[in-house]
Amino acid sequence: METGPFSPFLLAADAELLHDGPGLVALTELAGSGALRWIARYRSWGDALAARDRCRERSGPRAFAPDAPYRFFADPVHQYLLLTGRTSFGGLTFADLRRLALDIEVITSEGFEFPSAARPGDRIVAIALADSTGFRHVIRGDRLDERELLQECVRLVRERDPDVIEGHNIFRFDLEYLEARAQRHGVVLGWGRDGSALGGRPSRLQIAERAIGYRRYEVAGRHIIDTWILAQLHDVGARDLPSFGLKEIARHLGVAAEDRTYVDPATISQEFREAPDRLMAYALDDVVETLAVSAILSPPYFAQAQVVPFDYQSTVLRGAAAKIDALLLREYLHRAHAVPLPRPGGAVGGGLVAIFYQGIARPVLHVDVTSLYPSLMLAGGIAPQSDELGIFPELLRHLTDFRVRAKRLAAGSADPRERGYLLALQQSFKILINAFYGYLAFGGGHFNDFEAANRVTAEGRATVSAIIERLAALGATVLEADTDGVYFTPPSGHAPADD
Repeated sequence: METGPFSPFLLAADAELLHDGPGLVALTELAGSGALRWIARYRSWGDALAARDRCRERSGPRAFAPDAPYRFFADPVHQYLLLTGRTSFGGLTFADLRRLALDIEVITSEGFEFPSAARPGDRIVAIALADSTGFRHVIRGDRLDERELLQECVRLVRERDPDVIEGHNIFRFDLEYLEARAQRHGVVLGWGRDGSALGGRPSRLQIAERAIGYRRYEVAGRHIIDTWILAQLHDVGARDLPSFGLKEIARHLGVAAEDRTYVDPATISQEFREAPDRLMAYALDDVVETLAVSAILSPPYFAQAQVVPFDYQSTVLRGAAAKIDALLLREYLHRAHAVPLPRPGGAVGGGLVAIFYQGIARPVLHVDVTSLYPSLMLAGGIAPQSDELGIFPELLRHLTDFRVRAKRLAAGSADPRERGYLLALQQSFKILINAFYGYLAFGGGHFNDFEAANRVTAEGRATVSAIIERLAALGATVLEADTDGVYFTPPSGHAPADD
């Protein structure tokens, strides 16, 4: 274990917001014309929180309101990584992590359809645990009462000492239920590496068009990864999952064992009474599948956590635009340069989307431009006007080059472990690279630029229009255009071998 110094900070547009108050270690003016040109460093986290509150009292807006003349980042780990330039898991691969999957089974009182942790007659009857070292165990509610079951869970989590705790829908079910039942029995879920308790707070997550409310839990010294959330993030791009249920995902990904036990959730109470061994086998199969699903879906985010100034758990839960903003902020702080405030929102034109033909057409071919918007930004030098240091294009070019290099190394690697890591790395960079355009129109981005975003989409429309014109000139029939590609039927005389 390493112990290092940490001095929390706060950014502000006016030194008068920061000049007094306990715990102020340093107040420094940053170079450049960005609005947030003062950085204050504090002796402790409590002192920094008090300074944030004083800034709000003196200026009015909350810390992350668009017009707030100050910025305070409420995650101390994020602050530390921003200031130091360090990232998580240096020198490690995903296989080096000790991952512990957890799943609970509960019974529902007679007369009710769904379980409730607040209902006295409902309770946990199994806690299944499996980790990446081969450990497998079910804490059985037919041998221990619920209080003893919870205490044994605490003991095993601390004994197995995982880096990561995984579960399927663990935020919205398992941990909420465990927390409520532990409170009922007066059991402290001291899962932290320092012995501290599991803690949670209300949070929201945006995945594509869907906003998800959930209770975000944290454990000191460990990360919590929810494969239900990972599956939805995966499906935004892949659109191939049959559902977000664990069993369906496991079958789709090819990790469901042929002899795995299935139990109808509606019959769990009956199974517990009549066939408890079968129920325990079902719970254990659930956590084994969770480990396997996570091993497929987690590596890109593990790789991102080695690059962005967020911890692993936050890397999964934060959007790509927030990660790009953090990368830019880290570099500006490193160079002691003032940070701009986000610009007001504005309208942004979309890509070229049009249907030119209705009916049945065959054969249909498709042509698209790989990474259209990032390519246009690099080729045309399109970047935020407020990026005085030119970090935005530098970062985009660096990530693009790194991704190409990772793909090339993966293709030439004979080591399955190395190849898997490199493929995850290039996939993680692909996600970030494709989000650079979206960042320009991100309302919370310190370096956003809606005019630059409009330039990107205008160039994109021109590029796709040129493809349409060229196809028509070659005698093809254009059917549909969709942002970065065109569907068409080839000219007469075209053979399949000509594709």
